[in-house]
Amino acid sequence: MFKRACLYVTRKKSKSLIMLFILFAIATAVLSIISVKKAALITKEEIKKEVNSSFSIVGLAWGTEYTNGTMGLINEIKKLDGISKINRTSTSGGELVGHKGIESESKTMREDDERFGEYVALQGSDYSDLDKKFTSGSFKLVEGRHLTEGDRNKVLIHKELAELNNLKIGDEVSIKAAPINYYRLKDDGKMNLEIIGIYDSEDNSKSISKTYMPQNTMITDNQSIMEFDGFTEKNIVYANTDFYVNDPENLKSIMKKVEKFPGIGELHRVSTNDELFTSLVKSTENLNSIINTVLIGIVVVGIILLSLILTFWIRGRIKETGILLSLGISKNKIISQYIIELLIIAMLGFGLSYFSGKAIAQNVGDKLVTQASEQSIKEFNKVGGSMVAPDADAQLMTKTIDSLDVSVTFNEMIYVFLIGATIIVVSVIVSSIPIINLKPKDILSKMS
Repeated sequence: MFKRACLYVTRKKSKSLIMLFILFAIATAVLSIISVKKAALITKEEIKKEVNSSFSIVGLAWGTEYTNGTMGLINEIKKLDGISKINRTSTSGGELVGHKGIESESKTMREDDERFGEYVALQGSDYSDLDKKFTSGSFKLVEGRHLTEGDRNKVLIHKELAELNNLKIGDEVSIKAAPINYYRLKDDGKMNLEIIGIYDSEDNSKSISKTYMPQNTMITDNQSIMEFDGFTEKNIVYANTDFYVNDPENLKSIMKKVEKFPGIGELHRVSTNDELFTSLVKSTENLNSIINTVLIGIVVVGIILLSLILTFWIRGRIKETGILLSLGISKNKIISQYIIELLIIAMLGFGLSYFSGKAIAQNVGDKLVTQASEQSIKEFNKVGGSMVAPDADAQLMTKTIDSLDVSVTFNEMIYVFLIGATIIVVSVIVSSIPIINLKPKDILSKMS
C-alpha cells in the first residue's frame, strides 16, 4: 500500500500539488486558531487569578456611624487567616496652586467646569501598584515609582498634566481646597506633594468634565488626604478597601466569613472583582466561544472541501480500483492507500504551515479580540452599562481584553497533525462511500 501510495503521489504531480496547497491552507488555519486559543487560555487564567486574588469592602452610606466604623471593620477583617495585604482607597479633590489642569474639549462641559477652578481629583492609596487601574493596564507607570504604605506627601501625576506644567520627578505641586468639594471636613486644607511617579492612561479622551478626566487625577497617600480634608484615623472615609488573599482558592470561604461581620449589608457591601471587571471577564468568555466556533468551522469546511475534491478524484480512479480489486486487494486496503497518499502530502503541507501560521496567527488573534471586545461592550450596554459614570474607576467596568500575545510553537504542531489527520481520514471515508457500496463486479463492469 505504501509503495503504491508513494508512486501515485510522485507520478500525479499536478494533483499532488493541488492537494498540497489545500492541506497547507487548512493546516495554516488550524495552527493559527489553535495558537490563538492557547494565548486566550493563558490570558483567561491570568485574569481569573487577578479577579480571584482579592475582594473589596465598599461603603453604602456617609453617616457618622459609617465613618466611625470603617477602620474598625478593616482591622477586624485583617485578622482573618488568609489575608495577605490590604489596599485602602480614599477620594477627595483639590485645586492646583500655580499650575494648570487639563481642560475639557467639550464647550458645554468647559463652561460648567469653570466653577471648579484648576480642579484635580485626588485619590489616596496604600500601594498604588495594587490599584486596579494599574493592574488592569488602564493606567501605566511610565516614569518613577509607585506609592508604598510608608510614603507621606508623595504623588503620582498624569503624563499629560506633567507636560503641560513642565513638571518632572522630584518637583513639588501645591494643592489647596477646591471651591467645590464634597469630601472634606475643613475648607482651608493645603498640602505640598512631591512627584515620585508619572503615569499614562489608556483612555485620554477630553470630551467629558475635567473632574472625571484621568489626566486630572492625582494619586497620593491616604495620610496626606486624611490631613488635607480634616479627618483622623477614627473617622477617615475610605471609598473602598481591597483585601488580598494568600490563595485564590480560599477567596469564597473568606468572603463568607466577612459577610457575617456587623455592618455588612447595611453600611458596607462585599464586592467581588468580577463585578468590577464585568466586560473584561465577559470578553474572555466571548473570545473563547468565538475561537471554538471558528475552529469547528475550519474542521467542517476542511472535511467538506476535501470530500468534494476527493469524490471527483476517486471516481476518476475507478479503473485503477477495479484492477486492484481483480488482483484480490480489498476495499479497505484501497481506501487505506488513499489515506496514506494524503498523509504523505500532508507531512510537507503541515510542516510548511508552521511558518505561515507564525506569520498570521497574531493578526488573527487581534481580529478575534476586537470582535469579542465589541460584543462584550454591546452586551454590557444592553443591561444599562451605558449609564456608568465616566470616571477612571467606573470605566474599569467597560474594560475588555486589549490584546493577546500569540506565539506558535512545535507543541501546537502536534494538534495540527492530529486534527489534520482526522480531517483526512473522515474526508477519504466520506468520499469513498460510493465505492464501498459498489460490489466488485459492478466496479469491474464500469471499466469496460
